[in-house]
Amino acid sequence: MHRKSIPALLFALVLSLIVECGGGCGTEQVCYGDDCVHSAGYWIVSTYGMDQHPGSCPGRICFQVYQKTCDGKLRKSSITHMQQCLNPQAPTCVFVHGSFVDIDSALTSSHETYRWLKQGAPCCELNTIFFVWPSSDAETVLLPTKVVENGLKAAHNGMYLSTLIDYLPPCSPLCLMGHSHGARVVAASLHYRAGGVIQGCAPRNRANDCRRIRVVLAAAAINHDWLNPDDRYGLALTQVDGLLNMVNHRDLALTLYPLVSLPYGRALAKSGVTFFDAHKLGPLACKIQELNVSREVGVRHVWSSYYSRPEISRMISGYVYGNCLPAGPSGLVDARLDAMDRELAEWTGQLQPGSRFDIELPLPQDDKVADVTPPLLPALPAIPAFPTE
Repeated sequence: MHRKSIPALLFALVLSLIVECGGGCGTEQVCYGDDCVHSAGYWIVSTYGMDQHPGSCPGRICFQVYQKTCDGKLRKSSITHMQQCLNPQAPTCVFVHGSFVDIDSALTSSHETYRWLKQGAPCCELNTIFFVWPSSDAETVLLPTKVVENGLKAAHNGMYLSTLIDYLPPCSPLCLMGHSHGARVVAASLHYRAGGVIQGCAPRNRANDCRRIRVVLAAAAINHDWLNPDDRYGLALTQVDGLLNMVNHRDLALTLYPLVSLPYGRALAKSGVTFFDAHKLGPLACKIQELNVSREVGVRHVWSSYYSRPEISRMISGYVYGNCLPAGPSGLVDARLDAMDRELAEWTGQLQPGSRFDIELPLPQDDKVADVTPPLLPALPAIPAFPTE
């Protein structure tokens, strides 16, 4: 048996031990304190059974889909069944894990992440999907080599994520959330959807849709300048209303990130958007906001360091849930940032209905918990205007 087929078979074997076949869009009651909401549970969409060779353009798309239903069990499902069960009126969140996440960890973190996301807005319904890709190899000896390989594989799976997005309700506000190399999956997906080339693969012609997309990146293991125009994922920001970058200056793993390979530089989650990046981004820099979680997360890089902090879930809820949040402090726009961004947009003549300024970024519940800081922007005269055509 070919060694590369082992991860796909292992994924199917593990799930077969805990899966009961079934259908139905059951509802699950989830309680947080005195607040109870009804939800159809969450979904796991796996690419384990698909080609994982970077540089090979996607052919036949065959996702493995599973649903966590009201009885607490994981049931085998399908893309068609998932489409029927998703609430088109509710926001949708797709979470993408990072590297060195085995199957057991992916299943466990999905459950914990789902509960964590619901803590951010217990009264709101949310379609939740976990995008699972093969990022762990127990036989690896050379860690830096595997990091590079997983980075390429993450970009490759970005093309699969782009396909998955096409199956989601077009009118449902969409939040793409990526941790570590999952941020690279998200960035590659958005770049690909905008017509960008990923590892020599160009997207097929696609019709423009009215999809509203927001992005949340945690411990983003991508270069801080890869989102700049004409860089590796330079078209990604053209596809989103807003991007929230969680910055952790103390992340130990990302301190070593530039040493992995020659093309690697300072990570986006480590340095944030630099002055020079903002200058190159121009008005696109208004789409990026940054949340400093250095004190909350500390030196750790693992995803559990994030989903174990309910206050972080509350602060990112405006991006995850879109406009479904009830009126109140957690749904207010940071007036200081909004005024600055509006001034920039008016100066460039780009203030349009439905633009970045409709985004609701919740204010911190306690100034001692975290800081919400704007991206570093160049002086106004240095920012080029959008092209008129």
